[in-house]
Amino acid sequence: MIQARPEVQPSLFKVGIMDVVPKLIAHQILLPVIKREYSTKMVCREANLEELLTDLALHKLDLVIADLTVTAGFSSRGHSHELGKSSICFLGSQDIKESLTGDFPVSLNNAPMLLPTVGSQLRMDIDQWLNYNQVIPAIVAEFDDSTLMKAFAQEGVGIMIAPTVIKEAVMKQYNLRFIGEANELSQTFYAISVKKKISNPTTVVVIETVKKVIFSS
Repeated sequence: MIQARPEVQPSLFKVGIMDVVPKLIAHQILLPVIKREYSTKMVCREANLEELLTDLALHKLDLVIADLTVTAGFSSRGHSHELGKSSICFLGSQDIKESLTGDFPVSLNNAPMLLPTVGSQLRMDIDQWLNYNQVIPAIVAEFDDSTLMKAFAQEGVGIMIAPTVIKEAVMKQYNLRFIGEANELSQTFYAISVKKKISNPTTVVVIETVKKVIFSS
């Protein structure tokens, strides 16, 4: 057994993912880690930003993926590196799309809607956008977990929101249709590290690849 062990042990990369970050986004961000030339063992943890930043400060994590920057309101220190920004689109089942009347976004009036929970920055931005456009949807459910939101949208329960950068992947995986895009709404994603200058080679690969492949446009 000792002789059969690989000569080079895989390096360990511990990453925290903020619970509101869409799993398809997190997957695309972290995929380069698995595809590196030499073996890397990745450990992922999901939690709220405060918990993840605490673990980052204690060196229990190498990197945190979030849709917020580190501000003075957080007790833990960290440095935010912008990965990219995406507009927000609205997706729904074929039946729901056919039931809508009028042009987008007026078509969202009284339409069943699935939204992030109240209190998140994205939800506040969506509420302001709906109010500005004088649109009042029928909010059916609110979610912290974007994957659960997609599952309900797939069942035709309501219209969901998603970063436009993963629109095609979400539509294909959950059999959804494009309702419309809100260019005024955007979600920005960040990699948060302990040090301002990143020295971890795996983190460097993540940031460089994500900027070139996912958010290049």
